[in-house]
Amino acid sequence: MILGNIVSQLKKGDSLYYLGDFGFTRVSNDLEGWMKTLAYTEAELFFIKGNHDKRDTIKLYQKYGIYLGEQKKIKIPDEDVSDGLQEIVLNHYAMRVWDKSHHGVWHLYGHSHDGLEHTPWGKSMDCSVVSAGRIKGSYEAFEYQEIKDIMKKRQLKIIDHHTPNRV
Repeated sequence: MILGNIVSQLKKGDSLYYLGDFGFTRVSNDLEGWMKTLAYTEAELFFIKGNHDKRDTIKLYQKYGIYLGEQKKIKIPDEDVSDGLQEIVLNHYAMRVWDKSHHGVWHLYGHSHDGLEHTPWGKSMDCSVVSAGRIKGSYEAFEYQEIKDIMKKRQLKIIDHHTPNRV
């Protein structure tokens, strides 16, 4: 059901960022079959390592997509951002602060399966399918615009000596 929902969202040229723990199983024909199903969409697949992702799963990440390691900062083109690029820190785990969190850089994570999302923390968001189920009513992937709409409603969380205007 979940894989089918995600596959139905994807088309050639799309990008899917998976934030860890692809399957709670040892690498098996099932896990590789699921990866092949995603790859069949011809979307670009990017994978962050989760705590349940062992060596064999990481090999599948590398075989069917791009393995980004445990954390990665990406930039997504967005005309509403002053320099035209929305910076996003991807990690399996939620963080309280991250690089440039006080300047509007987003943080997306998945490990907590919607357990933390009821009290938003700055411009961070649980992007697990469990959160999508609660927010969207369907266990599927979030699209960029959906995340952007949620982030617009969230305030920066300024910690320690940082201010929004200092670089």
